[in-house]
Amino acid sequence: MATPLTFVQMADPQFGQFAHFSGRTPQDLAAYRRQPIPHSYAVLAAELAAAVEVVALELDEDRMATAAQPALIAVGVATSEVERTDDLSAEVVLAQLRSVIADLLLLTGMTSFEATDAIPPVRH
Repeated sequence: MATPLTFVQMADPQFGQFAHFSGRTPQDLAAYRRQPIPHSYAVLAAELAAAVEVVALELDEDRMATAAQPALIAVGVATSEVERTDDLSAEVVLAQLRSVIADLLLLTGMTSFEATDAIPPVRH
């Protein structure tokens, strides 16, 4: 039986296939492509995955997932505080995490403005 893919692996189908067939880690893939991804971005993805579990549990119980808002907002705030890089691919990963957080906040009942306002701007 294959090992389930993580949130980050599912977000990148090419990586998902690479990891599935070779058992590689995200760090292996970044090294293979010579595109360093800060460790803090992987930590953010893991924290987001935990928040998504709360969303899923709430929705599975036919409830509005408002209970997940604090966790999602905490990850959103953390995305504004991590170190930045000069690597475009790494910055795209950060932007995608922020976008997913905003989308999930919409799913929890926030308006578009509330969701985006809950995520502070990234530091430069």
